Amino acid sequence: MDEEERKEESFEPSTKSEGGKKPRLKRARKREKGALTAAFAGRLIDNKWLVVGVIAALLVLSFIGLLFVQKNGDVTSYLKDDTDTMIGKSVLEEAYSIQGDLNIAISYLSKDQVRTIYDAIKNDSELKTMYVTERDGKEVRSSIISKDVWIGTFDMILELGNGGIGGLVEGIDPVVAQEIYDSAAKNYVKTTELGNGTVVTTYLLSFYLKSAASDNVTIDALDRIEQIINDNINQQKSAGLISETISAESCYYFGGTAENARILVASSVGDMPIFVAIAVVAVFFILLFTSHSYLEPLVFLATLGISILLNMGSNIIAGNPVGTISTITSSCSTILQLALAMDYAIFLMHTYYEELRVKLNPRDAMISALPKTLASISASALTTIGGFIALFFMQFGMGYDLGFVLAKGVLLSLLTVIILQPVLIVLFNKPIMKSQHSWIVEPRLGFVSKNITKKGVAIAVIAICAVICLPCAYFQSLTPLTYISTTEATPTEQMTAPQYVLQGSSNQVIVMVPYSAKEGDESDTSDYVQKQYEFIDYLKTELGQKEGEHGAQDILSLCTIIPQNRFEEIANHQNGIVMVFIEGNFVKSYAPDGGAEREYMLYTLNLEGHPEDEESYASIAAIRAKAAEIFGVSEGEIYMTGLAQGASDLAAVTPDDFMLVNILSAVIIFVILLFTFRSFITSLILLAVIEAGIFFNLAIVYFVSLLAPFAPGLLSVFSGEINFMAYLIVSAIELGATVDYAILFTSKLGEEKAKGCRPERAIRNAIYRSAPSVTTSAAILIAVCLAVNLISSNMIVRQITELIARGTFFSYILVFTLLPSIMLFKEKAHAAILKRRGKAPVYDDDAPDYNEEKRIARRARHIQMMKEKAAEFGFDYDPDAPFIDFKQIKADMAANRQKRAEQKHEQALLKRAKKEAKRQGVPYEDYLASLHALENDAENSADLTDRPEDNAGAADKPATGAAGDPADTGANSPADSDSTDKPANDTSALGSQNADGSRPE
Repeated sequence: MDEEERKEESFEPSTKSEGGKKPRLKRARKREKGALTAAFAGRLIDNKWLVVGVIAALLVLSFIGLLFVQKNGDVTSYLKDDTDTMIGKSVLEEAYSIQGDLNIAISYLSKDQVRTIYDAIKNDSELKTMYVTERDGKEVRSSIISKDVWIGTFDMILELGNGGIGGLVEGIDPVVAQEIYDSAAKNYVKTTELGNGTVVTTYLLSFYLKSAASDNVTIDALDRIEQIINDNINQQKSAGLISETISAESCYYFGGTAENARILVASSVGDMPIFVAIAVVAVFFILLFTSHSYLEPLVFLATLGISILLNMGSNIIAGNPVGTISTITSSCSTILQLALAMDYAIFLMHTYYEELRVKLNPRDAMISALPKTLASISASALTTIGGFIALFFMQFGMGYDLGFVLAKGVLLSLLTVIILQPVLIVLFNKPIMKSQHSWIVEPRLGFVSKNITKKGVAIAVIAICAVICLPCAYFQSLTPLTYISTTEATPTEQMTAPQYVLQGSSNQVIVMVPYSAKEGDESDTSDYVQKQYEFIDYLKTELGQKEGEHGAQDILSLCTIIPQNRFEEIANHQNGIVMVFIEGNFVKSYAPDGGAEREYMLYTLNLEGHPEDEESYASIAAIRAKAAEIFGVSEGEIYMTGLAQGASDLAAVTPDDFMLVNILSAVIIFVILLFTFRSFITSLILLAVIEAGIFFNLAIVYFVSLLAPFAPGLLSVFSGEINFMAYLIVSAIELGATVDYAILFTSKLGEEKAKGCRPERAIRNAIYRSAPSVTTSAAILIAVCLAVNLISSNMIVRQITELIARGTFFSYILVFTLLPSIMLFKEKAHAAILKRRGKAPVYDDDAPDYNEEKRIARRARHIQMMKEKAAEFGFDYDPDAPFIDFKQIKADMAANRQKRAEQKHEQALLKRAKKEAKRQGVPYEDYLASLHALENDAENSADLTDRPEDNAGAADKPATGAAGDPADTGANSPADSDSTDKPANDTSALGSQNADGSRPE
């Protein structure tokens, strides 16, 4: 944020120690460090082409590594292994080879048409060989679809009336079989009434996949399934089986964890080039307005662009599993790295310019600039990295994922600025110097610095900030959070029929209960069936007893053993309790795979309401407790998966993560501040000011959530709830990034105090010196975040960038209002304490006042400009003279020029008249009179615009003079009042002519 090095300053008045040994020792150590850095810089410059070659080689490796970096869009996969969601996923994978799920809703088609699509998906050769495993050292290919179910799956229930399937069921009444089938249809066949009164039937298909939701092979499978559906629908449209007015895309809709992951990955990859380009353009123009050379922005962007590519390629060593990062990390890291690390490049360039004024040789200037810059940019980088390191200790794995990538990116940016940028600056020094320009924008905040040091203003600022920010420390803890939602809800009126149906079935929960009955043991089986009915009765009567209550809406037991005498009881349950058998073709799809350590009975149920409602959390807790009671197992043996369970697990771990991240980031940054300034109170003040900005920023979300019901338009501008990751990330990033602003201001304040400035003047000078760099840095961070916020389709990324942009603005305001106000009283109190101890600080009243110097410089420029203007008007400018009205002077001078022009024209006319009169042999007075008459006629004819023929006649009349000879008036018309060579009214067309019509020479 500035070109000058930060000096280590204790903020004690300068006093000499005995013998002066300590200061000399400190200076010696500084010189030693500076000499080492200077030697390093010299070697860099001398071996610049080697540096370029090494960087190029690293870029090639990064491009290769980038090809192997995977992206994970499944948020719940970052939960700890001991959470219910992850244990449930492990059981599904082990017992049923299920890792991901895909739900498809298909509308406007008949059951037979849907069956055609289902068969095409099941029999597709590409899908049947897409999943690859290794067995005995050999590659084994199998279908990626582990299990599937739709209403057609239950068709064989209707066959029970004609006989049995399996050893346990020998037959069933056809009427009962039909009732069971109808009950199943309520889960997989939905009817929706559109706005125009049309009733649409929608079929639900569920596919359980062997691969994880965010694996590349899963995304490929979904792409292939979508292609199969589109091709099939288009073929049926061509055959006239489907109306041409219905598009293929409106006939189906995907849902489930696999589709959510695919959307996140697609948005991460698709949006990235767009918002990176917009962010780069925004940064370029900000730098262009605040830099000294038109080439500077290109040097900065090249340096940081290379560091970003190195970070992206090195992500091959990041993530868990290694080489896999989250889509949120992928979307945020590039932009945040560009914005956060730009300061370092600006520091170095500004210091280089300073040194270049003293050392005309670019090499020597850079060797001198690098040591002076290294301390300041290292401190800035450490504070930023410190905030990211706090994310490492979160229980939620995405904290480590994002923290590691961003910390690595900031470190690589620091190294690139230290190693590559000096080489680029020296290589392109000539074009940089040739393209120099004065600052287009130079924000010095003169008004703020002039008034903030007034005691009354400072007290008012502190009081206002205390009244606002202290309550916000509490209100920010009430910020509404989401855990699973990654996209904004689509308004109901904008939904297609399949989307509407699938959204209503999105709160699905899978309950896994240990199954202990032995195959063939009928007594155990009967007892277990009885327990299942008791459990199902509870789900239907206790959780769903009232319409609209958060409870079990639809229940499907996927692995239930049901003998013949229980069918009638099943059929009597409303909303359908659908069974699956343990033997036969139907049961084969759902029985546990061989080799599982323990077998589980699966129940899938749709809970009413949103997965992140408190009622949903209460429902899954009640289901677990009741299942444990009925089946005689512990609650720890009942596993549940689904969005509600995932949100519940996240909600359980995030409070501890919030506290841990906030405390750790604050402690780490406080320690860095303590080492930088060696003052406990100063470090505490800086930390408190930035934390106040964070509290205010997050509390706004809470206030918006309160006002949203009364002012819905607020939600189009501000978020009324945020994802918990946005809360955690912003707390760490905003603290680590914006504390740099406070560090720079405080460093400049220490330097001004060391010059002997009084507290008021020192604060004014510190604001004057730090404002341009802080403003540039804050503007870049805000612009980049807003660019991403406007473009990204990822809701979490938009929330993160919105909060960072707003938080940066608040931190910027507080650093130049609240921090100077507090430091003013802190310095005055410190001076009073020293005075009481007999060590009153000695101030130098002749110390520079940058605001006063700027006013004097502005006055000098004004006087010089006035002198130049006065010289144009032909008189000397006296700065002490009364006000000079240059507009009146300009008008008077214009009148004088008009008068001189007329006089000059009259003289030319007289001279011409004498010459022509002599040539024609007529009296001079007569010829002059004819010329005047000619001019008068020309002026009169100019007014007759509606009679052009008269004008032409008037032009012919004076063709002869008093003696009848032609009279050439030339170019000197008396009507000309201008001083230019060409008159305004050129009468040369009225001059004399020869007999042949030509004008005389």
